[in-house]
Amino acid sequence: MENNLINSYIHAVVRHLPPEQAADVESELSSQIADMLKERCGDVEPSKHDIEAVLAQLGSPEELAHKYHSGRKALIGGIYYFNNYSTNDLPNIPEAKQRITPFWPIFGIIFAVASAVVFLGFPQIFSLRIDGEWISAFNISAIRALWLPIMLFAALEICSNLMQLIERRYTIRLAAVTLIVGLLQIILAVVIFRDNAIVNPDFVNRISYVFADTDSRAVEILRDNVVTSPNTVMMVVMIGIVFFEVLDVVVKTFQSGRAWSREVS
Repeated sequence: MENNLINSYIHAVVRHLPPEQAADVESELSSQIADMLKERCGDVEPSKHDIEAVLAQLGSPEELAHKYHSGRKALIGGIYYFNNYSTNDLPNIPEAKQRITPFWPIFGIIFAVASAVVFLGFPQIFSLRIDGEWISAFNISAIRALWLPIMLFAALEICSNLMQLIERRYTIRLAAVTLIVGLLQIILAVVIFRDNAIVNPDFVNRISYVFADTDSRAVEILRDNVVTSPNTVMMVVMIGIVFFEVLDVVVKTFQSGRAWSREVS
């Protein structure tokens, strides 16, 4: 029980800190609390009252996190900071499946930036060599004319991933932001892909010609539905990706809420 109280307090502090700072602060704060309990109790096992008194001396987790974030020591000259908060208000420590590791949000931010740069700056990368000639899949001028919705789509993706870095667990607030971002991204996907001008018509004609004499049923379906309607296919794929990203966060938030309810009960 007592260790859970300390761990909950430390978790409440470090969840407000950047990921690169959290691990060091967690270790430092754990040692600091242990030293304060040693000074208070000596060789006697600390009671719940002792732990609550020490945590009260440290102040609220939010205030302590602010001091660490601003580069100041939590304790200065032996002066302790008191605040009107209760250890009963400390959050539960999320299970591993409820937590969000920094890797995927950071990867998502990097991928969003890289995709926008490549799509707007170097769309000719998406080319195929047909009959000895490199044919771009996209109409480069049309893509660059859509720079604003493309940049907004990438910016929304970055915001969604930043929110995950801030929350670090699946919360109602994160689910709400993800849902709003997802709806806006779906609207932008329709704006970006609603006009076939984004796809190079010469590329479509060449691909259709390549598959013209193929009798395979699978290739025929590909030719009739994908090659002849590339914009629609790309829009459906993009909307599908956004939908499953939103669904993943919402489902995990629901599961986290149920796990928290079991802990409380």
